[in-house]
Amino acid sequence: MKEHPSATMNKRSTTTHNSTLTISTFRLATFLITAFLCGFSLCSTLYLLWWGYCSDSILSTSSLKPHSHHEHHGNDDPIDVMSAARKFSSEGTIAMNSTTTTTAFTSTAYSCHPSSPGSTIRSCCQSSIQNPPDKIDIVIPYQYRNASDQSLKYELRSFEKSGLLDHVNTVYLIVAEDTSSGANESNAKLIEMRYSKYITKMITANNDKDASNIHISPQLRIIPMDDIRVPFKTKKYEENAKLGKSHYSPFIPGLAEYYLLVPDDIVMLRTYSRNIWFNADKSLPYAHGFGSWRGGNTRGFPNIAELHGVNFINRCAMQYVIEKYNVDDPEKLSPTAVSLGMMDREKLLAGFYSYNSAKFKEVGPHKTRFFMECHTNGGCKSPRNFDQIFVNIQGNGISIEYKKADKMKHEWESWFEKTFPLPSRFE
Repeated sequence: MKEHPSATMNKRSTTTHNSTLTISTFRLATFLITAFLCGFSLCSTLYLLWWGYCSDSILSTSSLKPHSHHEHHGNDDPIDVMSAARKFSSEGTIAMNSTTTTTAFTSTAYSCHPSSPGSTIRSCCQSSIQNPPDKIDIVIPYQYRNASDQSLKYELRSFEKSGLLDHVNTVYLIVAEDTSSGANESNAKLIEMRYSKYITKMITANNDKDASNIHISPQLRIIPMDDIRVPFKTKKYEENAKLGKSHYSPFIPGLAEYYLLVPDDIVMLRTYSRNIWFNADKSLPYAHGFGSWRGGNTRGFPNIAELHGVNFINRCAMQYVIEKYNVDDPEKLSPTAVSLGMMDREKLLAGFYSYNSAKFKEVGPHKTRFFMECHTNGGCKSPRNFDQIFVNIQGNGISIEYKKADKMKHEWESWFEKTFPLPSRFE
């Protein structure tokens, strides 16, 4: 009967191990006798050289043996958290190693770690910053409201109409536990059922209550914060998910090197062009400010109110800042503002434009302003002929968290439906 290869392998392993023990015992006895006869200092030195030679020979021989399929290698080596986080389970949730205790800032695009002496965003991320992929991702720090809120529906329709979605790999909705809305997001399967059902109903008016009939395009992924591996303590981030989701965003497994970080109440009003975000001549991106709202400590860099506008984010730079400061509370750091501020300081931006700046007209492909914020409770009470590329529309009569205003609501709903009548690919 032919012996199984693994049995032969185990015999070889046992034989090698026993031989090594025999040789080690012999060398120890030889060392003691030699040291006694000729004095420890000189003879022991000569003997140790001989011991090292024998050890190299044995190691060289033993290293040739194949590993058994049952051999345990332990968990002593540092674990690459970023690689581990990119492993998905068959259900679409992220498979994590529960024994992982160290973090590693590693990717093919990175050349150093934030804690390395003298490291900068330029030294760690320049290659990533200057070589954007053909397609980007969109990350929306999503806030569940209820099925009557149409903001996300029209946002996605505007992205479809402009042609943006043709240049996007995946749209990610980051969700979190929100007991006030009844949307417990701690279970991935529950997320899939509840949010897929909610989103499908919201953007298709599908009243089917059977969650098994729900189908969401693979280009749209709902991902709970709990399923994203991050290198910081999560307690206060979970308590303040509104800010925390931005900190989680660059650690989404498989995320493109560039992504849009955008709230769920933005509309795009101009045709997509890569030149909106990136200056091809300089091989550098643009950055913008979006108002005075503060999303955390900016560490001396300009505040940009990132959760009010459309941020073109470099994943490497965002991770670099988050790991560099390693804060335990999202209030202590605005990673978007700090990463863009550092990039500007290190001459890694083609331009940094303040809120509603007219200067962007000179470089933008549409010769118009990049962004406008339209708050119905702040003077922007009715639709107008917007000439900006993006507009944030929220406030009374529109957003669930603001006061009701039926007349204003009807006027804005008519404008949304007239401006974006065609369904997106997700409807």
